[in-house]
Amino acid sequence: KIVLEMQWTPDTANELLPKCSSLLLLGAPTNLEVGLDYNPCYTTGPQFKGYKLIPPGVHFFYYQVLNKEGGNPGPRKALFFVTVYQQIIVKQWDPQREEFVALEDEEQSERLALGVKRLEFDKHLGPYALETHSHWLSLANSIIPSTIDRIQAGGKNVLTTVPEAPSQEKIDQMFSAAEKNGEPEETTPMDQEAEKKKSLRDPDVAFFEQFKEGIPVDEEDEENLPSSKPDLSSFNEPKSDIPWIHIPTKAKVLGISASELTRRNLDKTYLFEALVKQFGLKELVSEFEMAFVMFCLGQSFEGFEQWKGFVHLFSSSEDAIRSEKYSKFFLEDFPQILYHQILEVPEDYFEDIVEGKNFLVVDLKDYFELISDCQLSSLQHKRISALRDLARRSFKIAEEVEDLDEMDPDDDDAPVFVSREELLKLGLSEEDLDKLLSH
Repeated sequence: KIVLEMQWTPDTANELLPKCSSLLLLGAPTNLEVGLDYNPCYTTGPQFKGYKLIPPGVHFFYYQVLNKEGGNPGPRKALFFVTVYQQIIVKQWDPQREEFVALEDEEQSERLALGVKRLEFDKHLGPYALETHSHWLSLANSIIPSTIDRIQAGGKNVLTTVPEAPSQEKIDQMFSAAEKNGEPEETTPMDQEAEKKKSLRDPDVAFFEQFKEGIPVDEEDEENLPSSKPDLSSFNEPKSDIPWIHIPTKAKVLGISASELTRRNLDKTYLFEALVKQFGLKELVSEFEMAFVMFCLGQSFEGFEQWKGFVHLFSSSEDAIRSEKYSKFFLEDFPQILYHQILEVPEDYFEDIVEGKNFLVVDLKDYFELISDCQLSSLQHKRISALRDLARRSFKIAEEVEDLDEMDPDDDDAPVFVSREELLKLGLSEEDLDKLLSH
């Protein structure tokens, strides 16, 4: 096991060398900005040929040409890859495409890999900054190979930025207030028939239509990946070059009442369980982390939008949050992952946003309110309290969010939450109950 929070010394290098891998980058141009995980970014010189002593696991290599004509940098590109013990990954710079590609000659690739093992390229390879590895794992520990294979099919590079700067409208959208779901309109039989004809063109309708008869429940653990690869063709954002899982922003289910449609828009459990059924929970969490890495390190607007969609989905799935089936994810894993992600968001991203209007502030408030009546283990209490304290410091979350430190999960005197149905069973009339709740 790699020892974390340590620096390279001759002794540690000799000890960890049999476990670590190398990334050989042939023909890298000078004045190329490169980065690997949370290692410091470098501007390459003529001697640079890659990285060595890379710990086993998932990694994110990104780069950008700086000396473009006219003084503008080229688009930032990136590549996720997975290493095992003593693996040598060989890439060649393609000047026409301005990206690193795999060598077509497998025999040459094997000879070069053997040269790396013989230390023939050692002086040209920069050592992995081991002291940053734990930081990287806190953001990418849930990323799995199947997500990488899907996002960058065939090992192709991912274009995280475009040469043109985003428009002001897109920048404003990035930090706009969370959308308020209004009361949906009633649908008539004629309207339903017209909507069905549109469903093939609307990914949201197509998504929910396949689950209109209900979501089958597996007896097996939902955290396991599906036994077969899901058909992703119907769930990709139509305008994206990255095959993200499509997360509908609104429930569009035909043939149900307006009240039920409103409920499904407010409580995202129906959507959450549909996505879990289609892709598996591990795949969702993996893409959640992958999107944030692409946003944070790859400077990808699409990564931000996908990460934002997951945050809203996970913080708004009321029934799922309160269910025993998903309690580990919502009360242990999600707050821990989001805690480390928020640590990476610069505070000035939110300085010009009116308090309470930023999407993250709104979603965090919703999440804390939904878990306020959950019975928490000591570990869950610790992680949620850490997230709440960080949110208050970073985004000035309103103080009406109840302090979890004052809620001992084992305290018999803690407040008990009673539903409206339970109060009616006690003999209260609807009229009396409305008067009671109005005060």
